[in-house]
Amino acid sequence: MLVTAGRLWYKPDVDDDSLRARLEELRIELMRRSVRNPSSSRSSSKRGTIGADLEDVARAMRMLEKGTYGICEACGLPISPDRLDANPAARLCLEDQRKLER
Repeated sequence: MLVTAGRLWYKPDVDDDSLRARLEELRIELMRRSVRNPSSSRSSSKRGTIGADLEDVARAMRMLEKGTYGICEACGLPISPDRLDANPAARLCLEDQRKLER
């Protein structure tokens, strides 16, 4: 467990290089989707466009570099490793994501 900016935080059992590779794979897949169907840039997420998802990936990469990856942007608590495994670019913990979608 680490203390980052005064908060308790733990890293998932994935090294930074593996995480960077997963985020890059996600970025490439999103780019492929936008090229395949440029007139429909809707992504599979409820949130919106492929462009927004690409921004999330870029943000996750910046957070990884700063050492704050995996921290919920709403509450400041750790995002669960299971959620980050399912969506490595997640910005919010599951509880805050649910609040946002209501």
